[in-house]
Amino acid sequence: MFCGKCGNSIPAEAQYCGHCGAPTAQTQLAERTLSSPVLSVPKSTSQRPLTDRLIKPSIAIGILLIGSSAAYYFIFALPQIQKARLDAQLRVTLWDQEQQCSKRAEAIFNESNWGGPEVFSSGYENHFNQKLNKCFMLVTVNSNGLDGSLFFSKTLFDVNAGTQSSLGHWNKQVPRGVADYSVKPFACGMLDEYCQTDEEFDAFVKTYMEQ
Repeated sequence: MFCGKCGNSIPAEAQYCGHCGAPTAQTQLAERTLSSPVLSVPKSTSQRPLTDRLIKPSIAIGILLIGSSAAYYFIFALPQIQKARLDAQLRVTLWDQEQQCSKRAEAIFNESNWGGPEVFSSGYENHFNQKLNKCFMLVTVNSNGLDGSLFFSKTLFDVNAGTQSSLGHWNKQVPRGVADYSVKPFACGMLDEYCQTDEEFDAFVKTYMEQ
């Protein structure tokens, strides 16, 4: 190999010429490579960490779920809860009214005289009518007649008004040996009207005792 400056022969592995001191071609190339600026590739600002890219969507999904749950509660669940509470309060109120009705009817029945020794059975049933918001009782008295016949009577009372006035009454006398269904009542009244059959009186009583 020859020096590019003075032209003298130099060893192939030499970095500088032994005659003039000039660097060989290989040495010049290495120096230029070392002195060349290194270009850095800037990091893309658009490449965010995976956790950062997941946080915002997760927050959005969470807000959506919370909003949906709140909407369901106020639109569907809350009205049902309020209705259930109101129904429970109404049931408690009705139960109290029925209990008071039963106690009042029992007191009226026990305090009243429903006949003498000829009475062989007597009883009553009471009912709190929600539609009329009143308590009613139906008193039944059965007794023996002197001629062997049977007397049957039913009287409907407004419990709040006591036994001073009745809403309706039904009385029947059945001779001995005669079926009671073949005999019409001899006295039957419904408020200011008269009735002729058992069915009429029973229908009248039903409007008070079954609603």
